[in-house]
Amino acid sequence: MPDKDREIWYLNRFLQTLRDAPSSGWNASEEPDFLADTDSGKVGIELVRFFVDVPGEDRPRQEQESIKSSIVGEAKRILDGMRLPNVQVNVTFSLSSSLTKRDVKYLGNAIATAVLSHLPPENGYLTIARHGTLSEPLPSEIAYINVIRSASLTRNYVYFDDVAFTPKVEPREIQAIIDSKESKIPAYAKQADELWLLIVIDGGELSSVADFPQRATKHSYGTTFDRVFLFFNAHMATVELSIDG
Repeated sequence: MPDKDREIWYLNRFLQTLRDAPSSGWNASEEPDFLADTDSGKVGIELVRFFVDVPGEDRPRQEQESIKSSIVGEAKRILDGMRLPNVQVNVTFSLSSSLTKRDVKYLGNAIATAVLSHLPPENGYLTIARHGTLSEPLPSEIAYINVIRSASLTRNYVYFDDVAFTPKVEPREIQAIIDSKESKIPAYAKQADELWLLIVIDGGELSSVADFPQRATKHSYGTTFDRVFLFFNAHMATVELSIDG
């Protein structure tokens, strides 16, 4: 969905979790993202999405996810053109892979070729791996491919799974997000009497999957925002962060 539509979706879900938030009258804006009139004045919300920052990763996770989606999309396009039995394919990329847009056609073709070379029997399942009982000279960027063939499938499905650890978020990372918006506050203050920062953890993509220990959620943060929230979209849960007085 377009970015503003996504932000509106996040906002509406967030408001359902907060008892003292104005439930209506919110208008999309730019500086900040949303404004609402209340009995005590105008409230403004600036919304920012959380993404995992893992030291040592040379490319942002959301960029890698986009490329992987294009790769499996290319594989599906090829499989769709072959008029063979429909399959469900789950691709696991190597943990060490660092992909670029140049890899899309090459890896998409490699996935489709491997699947076509090892079609399981009807209602069967197999794993194509670089190392294992069914060995296939897969590119180093691909760890293994699971293939399911079922008569109930009406079309091909090609997905990707990621192998990764779940990083723990430190207070400094949340503080860095807050700090990145701090310079905007003078402009926001011209539009609203009270300013909130809403940090959205989507949870539906690997780039936003992380563990938030108590040392992060109970920490007291420095900011001139009036209120700061973590909104865990996948669980419909909100944590209001403490702010240094």
